[in-house]
Amino acid sequence: MDDARNANMPILWRRQLPWLHIFRAFRIAVDPRKLLLAGLAMLFLSAGEWGIDRLPFAPPQENPAAMQWPWEQPVQWDGFSAIDGQPGSVLVQMPRAFTETWRAVLRPIDGFVEPTRLLFHPRLSWTLAAYAWTKLLWTLLVWSVFGGAITRMAALHFSRDERIGMLASLKFAAARLLSYFSAPLLPLAGIGFFWLLCMLGGLVGRIPLVGESILGALWILPLIFSLLMALILIGVAAGWPLMYATISAEGSDAFDGLSRTFSYVYDRPLHYLWYAVVAVTYGTVLVVFVSLLFSLTVYLAGWSVASGLGPKGMSDLYSAAPEHLGGTSDWRPRSGYEPEIGGILAGVWLNLAALLQAGFAYSYFWTATTIIYFLLRKSDDGTDPDEVYLPDQVEDDELLPLVGVADSDQPVIERPPAEQPDEQPDSAS
Repeated sequence: MDDARNANMPILWRRQLPWLHIFRAFRIAVDPRKLLLAGLAMLFLSAGEWGIDRLPFAPPQENPAAMQWPWEQPVQWDGFSAIDGQPGSVLVQMPRAFTETWRAVLRPIDGFVEPTRLLFHPRLSWTLAAYAWTKLLWTLLVWSVFGGAITRMAALHFSRDERIGMLASLKFAAARLLSYFSAPLLPLAGIGFFWLLCMLGGLVGRIPLVGESILGALWILPLIFSLLMALILIGVAAGWPLMYATISAEGSDAFDGLSRTFSYVYDRPLHYLWYAVVAVTYGTVLVVFVSLLFSLTVYLAGWSVASGLGPKGMSDLYSAAPEHLGGTSDWRPRSGYEPEIGGILAGVWLNLAALLQAGFAYSYFWTATTIIYFLLRKSDDGTDPDEVYLPDQVEDDELLPLVGVADSDQPVIERPPAEQPDEQPDSAS
């Protein structure tokens, strides 16, 4: 009887296969508010990189006069061209798009990994170190604000199906700015400590006659310190996005974000690896789909308007559009053509559309990271995904509510006990 009843029960696939929750990331990440936050973050990152490349200690650039905006190459394929593109060409490019677009899903990691890689350059100079640290700190500052806001919005949306505004999420991130900013830096401080110990060992090797012998005899110590540095470096490189998700979901500090991240990375490595593979694969499909949708929308707008405006007028109208949407991003230096007011206004809308298109990959990255954090937390300590930090949350208990005098704020005045009358002797006696 029990077997028949269990056979008729619906299968809760997300409970049996928790990684299916990752497929909810598209509906959460496509929120226009998250796309706008991601686009603003990309603007700040691009503007900051442009300014950092012009600092006195920055290495020479191949083309210092050019500034590449984040929407100029959101995906490594051309899509539909609004001027002379053909829909059939997209089908030819589709296989290449799937094989090359996966890098766009992981593009937010580049801003953290690239300057960190420069810090471990074998010929690190003071100028290169200053350049790498400036880029790293700027990246962390930008993502501490916008990444923290996106992960907070994603955490509430995923766990409680609640949506908060941009201002509320930015206030949440600003209140914990120091935690977001310092969480990825704490492991680097640990690496610096062990590096200092190894450097002291190198100074011991400079002692005349016996220095190299002492250093060779104690070489096991640099190996141990380097092993610890490698473990720390792998943990922070693989899990630093989880630190932001931890702080956003738990409302905690940098130390909690660091401890939980390293615990999940090293205690649940196979879970984390599988979730990451699913998220990147699914994200690649989504980025191609969103890019196709945006470029097709722009193409149809240009194609339909060109029927009345004409090809020449349409080309002038799209002169200030991003290159991958049919414009020429370098129209000023190449042709010297100044667009009319209509081209400038159309370019504003087209660049905004391109910004939202490019921002989807960043929004999806932080959304998928937040979902992966909830899944890792569930597999590690059994905490339900619907548990998330709420600032005004009151602890629930099983006691009945207070009413009457007990619930009043006024002090209770105790009355003196009433005097009892003395007992009269029995008259019959």
